[in-house]
Amino acid sequence: MDKLINSLISDILKTRDDVNDAQSERDNSRPEWSAILNRPQKFLSDYADFDAALTAAGKTAPTDLIVNRSVSITANKNVPANINLIMQDSGMFTVSAGVTLTVGSMRDPGNRQIFAGAGAKLFGSKAVQFYNLQWWIPRTDFADITAAFNDAYKSCGNNGGGLVVIPSGSWLSSGGHIVPSDTTTMGVGGSRVYAAANNIALFRVNGTGNRRAVNFDNFIINGYYQNSRKTGLRGIVANADAGQIYLLSCKRMIFEIVETAIHHEAQTHGEGICWEFENCATSDGTTAFKCDSVNSSQLFTNCRFHVDFNGIIFDLKYTGGFEANKCLFISVPNSSGGLPNSGATVIKTFGTHNVIKFTGCQDESVEYFLKTDINDFAAGLFILEENLIQSKIQPSADTTIYSRNNKYVWDGSGNVKGNVAGANLAFYSDDDEFTVRVGADPEVLTENIGVFAGGSFIARHVSRLNRSSKFTGNTQFLQKLISPNGETDSGTTPPFANKLRPALEALTEVDTTTHPGVNHPFFRIGVKTPTGNTAAWQFGRDPVTGNLIVSSNMPGFDTIQFSTDGIALKSPTGVMRKLVLNNDGTVTSVPL
Repeated sequence: MDKLINSLISDILKTRDDVNDAQSERDNSRPEWSAILNRPQKFLSDYADFDAALTAAGKTAPTDLIVNRSVSITANKNVPANINLIMQDSGMFTVSAGVTLTVGSMRDPGNRQIFAGAGAKLFGSKAVQFYNLQWWIPRTDFADITAAFNDAYKSCGNNGGGLVVIPSGSWLSSGGHIVPSDTTTMGVGGSRVYAAANNIALFRVNGTGNRRAVNFDNFIINGYYQNSRKTGLRGIVANADAGQIYLLSCKRMIFEIVETAIHHEAQTHGEGICWEFENCATSDGTTAFKCDSVNSSQLFTNCRFHVDFNGIIFDLKYTGGFEANKCLFISVPNSSGGLPNSGATVIKTFGTHNVIKFTGCQDESVEYFLKTDINDFAAGLFILEENLIQSKIQPSADTTIYSRNNKYVWDGSGNVKGNVAGANLAFYSDDDEFTVRVGADPEVLTENIGVFAGGSFIARHVSRLNRSSKFTGNTQFLQKLISPNGETDSGTTPPFANKLRPALEALTEVDTTTHPGVNHPFFRIGVKTPTGNTAAWQFGRDPVTGNLIVSSNMPGFDTIQFSTDGIALKSPTGVMRKLVLNNDGTVTSVPL
């Protein structure tokens, strides 16, 4: 038996050796393997100097030059691509100021410094697979990484793009790094770049002649150095000056104490197209993202943004399409534990824009969710879906908001306010929930608001003004009321429809067992006259007959008519006037 086992083992080992020999012969027969195996190797220590070694290697035959001692480069030097540099032992290039060393081919020397001196250390096309900034800098915290970035990005430009790797550690930069197309800048974990001075932009993407596929991934930009906060610091600045920047992306980026994390500067005819930000965060700072360009589009996903007092997370002077998904917006909470008074804003717009959309987002300790500024009356549409919003919406310009499946948690003073006469807010609400944070009264939506609700707990429309600040009709509002007797709403109130007449008709179907009492004021519609008087109609259901009951605070004004195109009410003058829902979501009053 032992002889049989030994024989089997011997056969297996022999078969394995035969396979390995055959594989080796096949590998050696491949051109690339043959070239490497047959490539001559020369040691720098065998020659008088670097120039003599280059001369011996020639400019055509593939040759490995093993750099095993220090080399001083005092004149411009171009190492041809046929010479593959292999850095060993104490091998290092020290390049004098004003001099450029260009390497045509080099084996990865690992995570160590191989370049020194004030001169430029560049790589030719396809010289290396990536650019490790550790090759340029010592392994010392807060070593100056400025020249390393600049040399690596110039090398990426020579190569038509590339990967720039930031080693782990804390590094110091004076900024102004010009990032070319098709270039990814990536940290390896724990990679921090600190600003060395005030009022600088660390990374710049210039769009003249177009830029594309510029990526930043997995490192930290920090504006706090030597116990001082660097003012005016911008992390990433894109400047599409008469050009286009396609597909700029930031992933796993953290901006610590940076005045503006990302800034899309405005330039003539400049476009920033399909920009994407994913799993990014800001810690303190004034602005997370600022956009001054009309022709742009951005997507933010799973981001966390924290700003200081009076900070603005998204500051959009102009913008194109904009979307934020599953993001968290935070500012400084009120020290007394009350409502936020940080002055911070999630999004502020100025001028024209396309659709701006928030989905699945949440704000905490932010005072304003949305603020708009004066514009040319061509503002675009805001879409809010499935968000938790606890801050104010206070536009100062014509604004249209479509709100669906959101939860609003506000204070009792009213958090949706148009605060400039002549500017109109159209707020369309569908299946939203409004919760009052403090006080017993339902939320009051005040001044210059147009609200039409479908399935929401509350809605109101107040003061429709035209741009000349004159009433175009009587004031109308819709509001769900809390029971005066204190009984709770069981949630069986049917949802308001998105039209006025179906909304009122739906109310006649309320379950009277959960809403008892004749003339229960579960719905009210009011009309404010040009003289300032308000006529209010309450609608209830007689629990015995099931008839709709209408009452008014003004005797004789309880006349109401329904039609397919609107609702007619008697005005204070005794004339029936019809309320018409316009295509733009506003309501006007016209005589019958």
